[in-house]
Amino acid sequence: MRNFLRLNDGDVLHVPFAPSEIALLHSEPHYPSISLEALSRASRKLPGRTMSDVTNFMKFEKKGYPPDSVEYLRAQSKPIVFKKPQTDTRTLHNPTTLSDLCSKREYLSTLFSWQKQRSLSSLIRFRNFQKISSTTAPGHDSVVDVKFDPIGRPRLAVGSTQSPNQAIIYNIKTGKHSILEGHKSTVSDTLFNHDGELLITASYDTTIKIWSAEEATLLRTLGKMECSVGHGDSIDRLALHPTHYKLLASCARDRTLFLWDIERGVPLRDLGRSDPSFLPKNWPGSIIDLTFGRGEHSQYLYTATDSKPSKKGQVHIWDMEVGKLVTLLEYHKESISCLSCSGSGSLLLSGSADRTVNLFDLDDQKLIHSFSTHLVPGQDLNTVSFSPCERYFQCAGEDNKVLVFDLRFPKNPAQVLHHQNLSGNVHQQGISSVQWSNSGLHLISGGEDAEVRIWDICAGGSLINSLKGHAAPVSSIAVAPCDSLIASGGDDCCVTLYSPNDNYQLE
Repeated sequence: MRNFLRLNDGDVLHVPFAPSEIALLHSEPHYPSISLEALSRASRKLPGRTMSDVTNFMKFEKKGYPPDSVEYLRAQSKPIVFKKPQTDTRTLHNPTTLSDLCSKREYLSTLFSWQKQRSLSSLIRFRNFQKISSTTAPGHDSVVDVKFDPIGRPRLAVGSTQSPNQAIIYNIKTGKHSILEGHKSTVSDTLFNHDGELLITASYDTTIKIWSAEEATLLRTLGKMECSVGHGDSIDRLALHPTHYKLLASCARDRTLFLWDIERGVPLRDLGRSDPSFLPKNWPGSIIDLTFGRGEHSQYLYTATDSKPSKKGQVHIWDMEVGKLVTLLEYHKESISCLSCSGSGSLLLSGSADRTVNLFDLDDQKLIHSFSTHLVPGQDLNTVSFSPCERYFQCAGEDNKVLVFDLRFPKNPAQVLHHQNLSGNVHQQGISSVQWSNSGLHLISGGEDAEVRIWDICAGGSLINSLKGHAAPVSSIAVAPCDSLIASGGDDCCVTLYSPNDNYQLE
């Protein structure tokens, strides 16, 4: 009997680069210092080679190892060890029926079994969360956005609708706050940059301001007042590139779409006017949401639009390097309200007022599946996002429910998480903000019932904590790094902090 080589999950076979492949790589301009786009283009020309293969070859070639050397082959053949089961989320199939399983509990337990060993300590922490402090933001209106410092400093940024105090930075340790004066209207979005040194705020006054998060001082303003170029109407959304840290995108209600260099404070591209097909007379309406691509698709920007009579909501794919609209995805019947790109960059979710969530394969730029949310006609989706493992996603809307879908079982949601409907009306605010914990094991949601609820996704979506810190609907939620703190902002203009201990104080 012959002895066959048995491959396990994670084992990788590598074949040395052939002379013809090496010649093709060497033909790339500026080799080996080639751009990400050139690297992607080269890997596509070599069947069976990935960008990682090409990068590793270039690295070892620089060190002087020939492609057939023992050192090169040993490094290339190192197995990949996965910490959790890997599934091609783009391959969807019919789910196993519950009748084939002992019970729904067993079914859900099977779905989330890979997380059980990691969930106990996280479960204990979130079960012990409690309100430790609450403060009223200066002014008397709603809190629009809250954001924690991304690397764990005790800072919390707050955007609100009340003038003249629309942007605030809280020091969580000392309880002191700094008012960022300069905006003349509602602060619609706030972002820390990648290292937390800068805070970026967008406003309905058509400007974007960049602040020193440490000193709470204004560094520069982006907009017509400073640059002679900018938005002409209220700015709704901002997005920072995940790897090109200086690159900022912004969209406004006048259908303008800009790319900015936040370090120099100058506009890079006016995408909205760079393509004739995107002019107001040729496309449906305003940009509602935007997100950058990741991984091999990091040169793309994805935008979602609302709809007009006889027009459908659309997802536009922009190539930022050439400044043109390259693809238009028109699968929704009504306005698109939210977008989410997976961490790997291969998948995109879009939530729409037609009560569906569409899943797109960004490699082929095609629709994979359309998920039904069972909303009542007239209700909209407010938020959609992938879990950190990219196997699940959540969506929530005006029906006070959070739906958790497993991409392998697309027919029905794996879990339905409920908030109370206090008004009893069909048309309501519903759930405005949902965040995954950094571990991906829990969901934190804020609803019209003025509660922040924490759900254990590993245990079939059981409610493990209900935090009361507001007298009006919760409008925004933020989760600190390492899941150590939760902050919520409400329509009562209160900012509330929750923690499993009382080491933090916020006056």
